Amino acid sequence: MQLKDNARVRESNPTEEILSKGLIDRAIEECLKAGDSEGMIEVIRIYLKALNT
Repeated sequence: MQLKDNARVRESNPTEEILSKGLIDRAIEECLKAGDSEGMIEVIRIYLKALNT
């Protein structure tokens, strides 16, 4: 895959990002709004796994 010359690319650390309080808050809020209890459980599971790594 080739990126455009003006593409903005940044390094990403998914574990660090998932541990961001704001991201977790928004993800859980979106699940609650959508009535997606399974999604909320998945978000919490991923968060707890990231905490333990």
